[in-house]
Amino acid sequence: MLFGLPIPWAGLVGPFLFLLAIFSFAFLFWRAGEYEYIETELLFDILIIWAIGALVFARLFDFVFNFASYGWSLPRLIFFNVYGGFDAWGALFGAFFSGFLFLRKKKIFFSVFDLAAAPAVFGLFIYSLGNLMRGGFEAIGYFAVFCVLKRLEVHKRHKGFFACFAVVSTAAVSLIFYRPDIFDFRLLRPVGFLILCLAFWYILAKRSVKRDFKNILGFLLLVVFGARRVLTNVGEADKFARDIILFPFYFGKVLLFFVRLIAREIYLGTLGMVKAIRGYK
Repeated sequence: MLFGLPIPWAGLVGPFLFLLAIFSFAFLFWRAGEYEYIETELLFDILIIWAIGALVFARLFDFVFNFASYGWSLPRLIFFNVYGGFDAWGALFGAFFSGFLFLRKKKIFFSVFDLAAAPAVFGLFIYSLGNLMRGGFEAIGYFAVFCVLKRLEVHKRHKGFFACFAVVSTAAVSLIFYRPDIFDFRLLRPVGFLILCLAFWYILAKRSVKRDFKNILGFLLLVVFGARRVLTNVGEADKFARDIILFPFYFGKVLLFFVRLIAREIYLGTLGMVKAIRGYK
């Protein structure tokens, strides 16, 4: 089905997009690795390790989260040519796990995953184009994340920043475009990745738990004292009522600001990507 219309070659779209996503990721990651002067032999080894881990765990995740289709049958798990199905979140977990085992003793561990962040999101965008043809709009969100990532790359960040940003953003996009009419426990995949990566991101940012706790406590105290003033002071109550009436206007201004900011980042990111492609040619 293409936008609700039957087409004879629809069965070929999924495999084609899957292969195109893999090659797009591999090409972009290879180019990024060469730009950072990572040895080509190491880049090749990393891609092979990631491919094996991603394929194995993508199959396992699909087997576990779509158990009704497999009937917990091991032959159906093994013969994927007959019972096809690969889970994108499983592929992400498998790539990270296999990469962790391979790179855990190397100093470039976080650098490699940061380099893979934007290519992985772009590959996800390519693969999700199949959902766009069926009326899903996750691809638009993934492309926006990719463009923002490319813009953020021009500034130096702490280790693991781009990898965490990519996972958290793609998980958020998946949750935003998740269809409530097909809710099931498979929703645990993006939710789990979102929570774990936010925690991991917080640790890598080397934030002070004590300082952040004090800031949150101070904010809560300000809210409490502000509410008390509203309840005991007529002038503050009038101001609060006026703010409630004007809330849609304030919210619209803030929303417009963020829309413009994101649109600007997407535009500049796309422009940078086009310039990079032209320069490569």
